[in-house]
Amino acid sequence: MSSRFYYDDITLDRAHHFRMDDEWLTANLEGASTQIVPVWRNQSLIFNHEDARRTPKAAILTGEAADIIRQSAETLIFLGIEGKVIYCAADLSHLEDPHSIALPVGASFEDLRRLATALDPIDAGYLAYARALVHWHQGHQFCGVCGSNTKAGRGGHERACLNSDCGRVHFPRTDPAVIMLVTHPTEEKCLLGHNKKFQGLRFSTVAGFVEPGEMLEQAVAREVY
Repeated sequence: MSSRFYYDDITLDRAHHFRMDDEWLTANLEGASTQIVPVWRNQSLIFNHEDARRTPKAAILTGEAADIIRQSAETLIFLGIEGKVIYCAADLSHLEDPHSIALPVGASFEDLRRLATALDPIDAGYLAYARALVHWHQGHQFCGVCGSNTKAGRGGHERACLNSDCGRVHFPRTDPAVIMLVTHPTEEKCLLGHNKKFQGLRFSTVAGFVEPGEMLEQAVAREVY
């Protein structure tokens, strides 16, 4: 069994210094060679083959297809650079129907968690990264301090309150979590869970969020209980 996590194969340079360079962002996020990762309401764009025996493929777009997505996006988020290739997430969540724009033939928005292990691990890593940042933007349209509108900045890695009396700057957060495999003490068996939201015969190891002031071991014991 591999000890690696499925989404950790990307070696993207997140190039933090470019997030503060508005001229660079303007020039490069609109560039023809920039790879666009579309996200719509927590779903990722996937090429599904008509032949069920062929695996789905992540729709990471360039050229004319990328231009269509870029022009329709509410927010563009600079993800980073891999070699000489720039990656950018495009948030289409404001659209009621994502198919109202010209999506590539054979592409549709799908739940990444359902398809992840069927995708190329590196592509899945890009999709997960883009999905996480778009999800954060969607939940932080308003300032958590004063309730005013916020605006994306620093290449999509912050949101600033537009109320001059507040001006609070908000950043994407990471919530600590635990995931554990409960094994039988003497037999080759393990305990898996089935969430009522899971479709079909889908099971998972036990997992949960760590609460404030809680040790990891305490979180494991609480969630398993």
